[in-house]
Amino acid sequence: MARVLIVSLVWLAAVGCGVLAVVMHGAWWVLAVFVAAIAVVGTVDLVQTSHTILRAYPIIGHARFLAELIRPEIRQYFIESNTEAAPYDRDTRDMVYERS
Repeated sequence: MARVLIVSLVWLAAVGCGVLAVVMHGAWWVLAVFVAAIAVVGTVDLVQTSHTILRAYPIIGHARFLAELIRPEIRQYFIESNTEAAPYDRDTRDMVYERS
């Protein structure tokens, strides 16, 4: 129930930004479109049936999939040392690149 409430509040914020754009200044349209896009993603996440993570955690569940997508790069550049890798460690790979 809280998921629906949060997505509803995001929709309300999008409408509020739209009203501010009409009443005050047109620059509010940028924020209104951005918040409306987030609200659309949240609504689609709530009604879809293929990913339980997205249904349980609308909008924020996409961060998990993004983390899975960039996980190899994070491991390679920040976590892994120069001597532990498969099939070649970074030092060996650098040596091969220098010799070629």
